Amino acid sequence: MMSLKVIDISDYQTNQTAAMDSADGVIVKATQGTSFVAKTCDAKYQIAKKAGKLRGVYHYAAGGNPVSEANYFYNNIKGYVRDAILILDWEKGQNAAWGNTQWCFQFAKRIHDLTGVWIMLYTGSDGVKQNAALVPYSPLWFAGYPDLRASWSVPKFIYNIGPFKVVTAWQFTDSEGQLDRSIFYLTPDQWHAIANPSKAAAKPASKPAAKPTISKKETVAKTASVAKSWKDSVGDTWYAEKGHFKLTQNINLRWGAKSSSTLIALLNKGAVIEYDAYSIHDGYVWLRQPRGDKFGYLVSGEYSGGKRTSTWGTFSK
Repeated sequence: MMSLKVIDISDYQTNQTAAMDSADGVIVKATQGTSFVAKTCDAKYQIAKKAGKLRGVYHYAAGGNPVSEANYFYNNIKGYVRDAILILDWEKGQNAAWGNTQWCFQFAKRIHDLTGVWIMLYTGSDGVKQNAALVPYSPLWFAGYPDLRASWSVPKFIYNIGPFKVVTAWQFTDSEGQLDRSIFYLTPDQWHAIANPSKAAAKPASKPAAKPTISKKETVAKTASVAKSWKDSVGDTWYAEKGHFKLTQNINLRWGAKSSSTLIALLNKGAVIEYDAYSIHDGYVWLRQPRGDKFGYLVSGEYSGGKRTSTWGTFSK
């Protein structure tokens, strides 16, 4: 499984920390509330950029008006938009709105209105419980320390991430207060797709494969039904079918049913997703997952020569 080693830094670290050899990515604190701008943010950002690091910037929520804080964040980082992942840091300390279940969504929606980009949410075990409203929109960067190791050796993940079901990144140590270390379950291209989803969506899709005929006797997922069907906006045929799919390997969840579609998260082996439709195209059997008023899409296995050739999980009602 592809993963990236990422550090996050603020004014407390030296500027040169942004060029740390062992790190693939660097996330820099930019703002807090509506009155604080990190004085070394841009210096660190430019050093990370020159060093070829993947980049992100974050806002620490102070719990004031969420739209005002979003505006403040945007006005101070607009030069990084679509170059860096935009992140909201949701913690209890110095946060007057801690416990509010709509604050982060209101902040995220305002950033999306301004930029067309959904923020990534950084929080811990208590914070995920407060942010079910963000599940359809924001990848989760989870903070939880089994110990305080000062290395890139990743411990076992032992946490409940509540309504999110999947974790995109994990901050697993603060190295005894010296340096936060995280593992991001992304490729560099997937990182860039979160930072700049419009660019990812603009990539030309591969030419659709010929659609095989599906008979009522042929099992595509688990059941043998070819009920209601329709064509989507790119001409791929979908079939209505409700069920559950348990992953036997890690699989990418995307905002579209193409391998070039923007990544939502990496679903881990053992995760169970609910789906309401499937489609066979481009050599795969795709499943559609309802996500609030939107849908996520994932590949359940390969399809070739008019039949399924692999299954990356198990199906149930």
